[in-house]
Amino acid sequence: MNKATRIKSVERKFFFHNFRIFLLLALVPVVILGSLSVAIIHTYIKDEVDRNSYNLMAKLENIFTNINYAITPMQIALSFDGQTAYICKTVLEENQLSYPDLIMFRNISSQLAMVRNLNDYISSVYVYYGNSSNSYLSDTGKAFFSPAYIPQWYKMFHLMTEKSLEQLSYRSEDTAIVILRSIKKNEGVFVVNLNSGMLMQKIIANTDIDTQPYGLSIFNSDRQLLYSWGSADFEQIKQNSSSFITYTRLIKPMEWNIELYIPKTLVFSAYYHVRFLFILLTFISLLISVVLALYFSNSDAAQIADIVKIMKAAENNRPIPRVVPRKGSPFGYIIHGIVRAFIQQKYLKTKYEVKEIRLKNMQLMALQTQLKPHFLFNTLEIINWKIFRIQNHPVEINSMIENLSELLRYSLSAPEEQVTFEEELKHLEYYVAIQQIRYNNNFDIKYDAGKNAMKVMVPRLILQPVVENSLQHGLRELDRRGLIIISGIIRRDMLYITITDNGRGMRADEISELQKTLHSSVKMENSSQHIGLHNVYARLFLQYHTRLSVESMSDKGTIVKMKIPVAAEKQGDNRQ
Repeated sequence: MNKATRIKSVERKFFFHNFRIFLLLALVPVVILGSLSVAIIHTYIKDEVDRNSYNLMAKLENIFTNINYAITPMQIALSFDGQTAYICKTVLEENQLSYPDLIMFRNISSQLAMVRNLNDYISSVYVYYGNSSNSYLSDTGKAFFSPAYIPQWYKMFHLMTEKSLEQLSYRSEDTAIVILRSIKKNEGVFVVNLNSGMLMQKIIANTDIDTQPYGLSIFNSDRQLLYSWGSADFEQIKQNSSSFITYTRLIKPMEWNIELYIPKTLVFSAYYHVRFLFILLTFISLLISVVLALYFSNSDAAQIADIVKIMKAAENNRPIPRVVPRKGSPFGYIIHGIVRAFIQQKYLKTKYEVKEIRLKNMQLMALQTQLKPHFLFNTLEIINWKIFRIQNHPVEINSMIENLSELLRYSLSAPEEQVTFEEELKHLEYYVAIQQIRYNNNFDIKYDAGKNAMKVMVPRLILQPVVENSLQHGLRELDRRGLIIISGIIRRDMLYITITDNGRGMRADEISELQKTLHSSVKMENSSQHIGLHNVYARLFLQYHTRLSVESMSDKGTIVKMKIPVAAEKQGDNRQ
């Protein structure tokens, strides 16, 4: 298997692995939240529609029950009041009535008129018994059948008689709803004609059916349509019944079935929108998962290839190839770790070698200069004795020589060992005494250190180079009396030493240049100015890994700060 084939195989593995992860991360929340949203919205809409439909059905039932209440009393009177039935039959058979019968007939006519006038949607009321004069009674009086036209209710009455029906309803040719009620086992019939338009106005006035996308249908007991109203006609509803939600209720006194239809597209429009968004988000999540899986699989495969290059280079001792880190990938951290390990190993090796070279150079320099201070010290002792012998009493030169001798003795006695801060200040006095003579006592020096600070171990001659720098570059040729303040304070296991003078100070560019040269002193590069500061800076960094800092203002003075760990003698030994 060649390299390209192996990389393609790795890419496929990474693709399926990343695809499963991204699909899980992207699709699961969408599926869970989307399914819950769809289910909650569907349930809420369905419950709301059921509640509204139940309330509407209850109102419709009340309206249709009131129709029954309006016509039932008259039906009962005709069926069970013999005198009422007798008068009706007499009127239908006879052309002339006695006065008492006429009064009774007028009373019956008033009752029929009352039934019609009780509700606007009752258009007419008829009473019929079999008679030889082909007549019937209405709320306006006696009427006769026309030979050319026999009303449909008369035909339906004979159908009721054949089937022994107690009541029957049908839809007339003019869309009116006709109700037939049997009188005393089909001896006659009580007919009520309902104006469907007025009935619908009654329904609208007493319900909110016109504000909802409802369709209404009324059926008789034989499932024949009596009336239909709404956004879709009954034929359309029959053909697409699955597109509607249907609610049915039986009105027992009328033997009617009322049905409400609601188009699903209108009721569940919000639900359909949410479901569409859910499907769309699912598809988008799937697409994003594929894109991300492709991207990261290619990236991961490239990272693997980079790792192989680095490992091959390391195995063959070749230079490590430059690798551009790819953000967001775990392999990027691996590559950085490998590169960092190689660089760090090389850095530590180089650092160790540099330290070894510095140590050897310092040892060589110490051996080369070891004889010179001893020779100088012995020579100074001879000069001091000769001057005293010539003058026969101590003079100022004797004092300078004695101070210089003490300073040399201090620097030569085990220079690698540390001393207390108190001892360092004491031997600084010898140097200060010499400089007082040189500068004609034109400066003062003050010390400010606590007892705890005095006991801290510090390197030998850590203060003298800084004080010398203050005298040479700060107080020399100063037009005012000079002042040097040396302070020491312990904070957080560190001894903070500050050397402050009121000399000429330095400009900002001079400070910047000094900071650069101080940093170069660690690299053993010589500097022609501020040699003492460079010496102290390098010693502090090499021994404690701390840095000397300088702050200065022109014509105001200079502050030199350094810090030394309190347990200096142990830490110093460990770093030797």
